[in-house]
Amino acid sequence: MWRIVLLALPVAVFGLFVIWPLASSFYYSFTNWNGFGARYDFVGFDNFARIFSDRLFFNAITNTLIWMISAIILPSGLGLALALLIDSRVPGGSIFKTIFYLPICLSAVIVGQIWIWIYQPDWGLLNTLVGIATGTESNFAWLAKPGTAIYAVIVAWSWQQTGLAMVIFLAGLTAVPADLLEVSELEGATSCSASGTSSCRCSGQRPWWSSR
Repeated sequence: MWRIVLLALPVAVFGLFVIWPLASSFYYSFTNWNGFGARYDFVGFDNFARIFSDRLFFNAITNTLIWMISAIILPSGLGLALALLIDSRVPGGSIFKTIFYLPICLSAVIVGQIWIWIYQPDWGLLNTLVGIATGTESNFAWLAKPGTAIYAVIVAWSWQQTGLAMVIFLAGLTAVPADLLEVSELEGATSCSASGTSSCRCSGQRPWWSSR
């Protein structure tokens, strides 16, 4: 009885804010409702047939695939590289670990505002650096151009998420027994190769995105 009582509220909230909107969206996809008016007609599969002739639909699919691939490969690759570097006992490793992990502690609003300032066309940090490097004034709108907007957002996302990937990979690396690395080196593997093999093993057991 208590199980039903304890589950009633979360199930009701989930149904109200997740299941009901999904079911409503699925129903309205078969109508010509404009999202505002109270009147609409049932049009069947016309909406689904029309999207395949819409160029914007395929652009959205392409951008989604770019985001999905980049948002996983870039943070995880950088996180693994940083984890291997810190695990090699570089001087100041604890300080670097704190600095690299700090962005994940920031809210999305703060991270967004930081990168808006960086990408600002007139006085942003990126355009300032480009102007110094090229010797000419740069006022490129990184977030307003279709060719660079998605990649600018991916960079901002990766900057925040790399620290999380680094910590999880580092946790896997530190869990590898030191004897395993010593045996690998005695059998002829270089320290870099031994660490890389061990990291692949631990990364397969601890994918960083599963902790989100």
